[in-house]
This record gives sequence, C-alpha cells and structure tokens, in this order.
Amino acid sequence: MNLKRLYGAPLLTKDTLQQARTYFESFAVAVEPEKWTEINRSFHCCLYEAGQSPNFLKVINSLLDRMDRYLRAQLSLTDGMARATEEHEAILKACEAGDADLAAKWTYEHIKGVKASLLCYLNSKKEKP
Repeated sequence: MNLKRLYGAPLLTKDTLQQARTYFESFAVAVEPEKWTEINRSFHCCLYEAGQSPNFLKVINSLLDRMDRYLRAQLSLTDGMARATEEHEAILKACEAGDADLAAKWTYEHIKGVKASLLCYLNSKKEKP
C-alpha cells in the first residue's frame, strides 16, 4: 500500500486538521481501552479521507476491525499509549506541514512499532513458565 498516496496532506483542510487535532488530544487523555481504538480509528481515518481514495479507506477500516482486540492489548499491556501518542503527534505535525512523505514515514514506523511492541510482549509471556 502506498502510504504517501493514502495521505492527502496537501488536500487537508484547516477543518480536517483541527478535527484530527481534537482526536489526537482525546486519545492522549483517554483512559478506557474501549475508547482508545475508537479514537485511534477516528484520528487516522480523518486524515486518510483527504486522500480521496475510498478503496484504501475500506481496506484500512477492514484491517482495523480485524486488529481491534490486538490493538487494545498492545495499548494496555505495553507502553503503547505513550508511544502511540508521540507517534500520532508526529503524524499530525507532518500533515499540518503538508508533508505527505513525512506523514507516510511516521505512519509506517507507527505500524511497525505497534507490531514489534505486541510481539515482544507476547513472546516475553510465552517464555515464562
């Protein structure tokens, strides 16, 4: 998937960026795991919608549906919330600057980080008797 194409950074309106910032701020202070994945989806999809690619958006939503319980686990059982908040801020700042390349880079790193964090946690639990 071409993340650069997915982000509509040059097409993002002031209102869309403000909505994304609102989601970012809500995510940063959320304490209920049920809310984390809901706000996470809203944050990312708010930005992706500007890419004007409904097919990509369908794929993203399908993946998020399938990953929901794993994302909750990753956020709950690791340092995921702090890390996700930092990464969301980096993604948002790149979008606010109109830099789709940087937004795509941060998103890729964000996805890799979630995967690595959860796998590390699960492997550490598997090794203990």
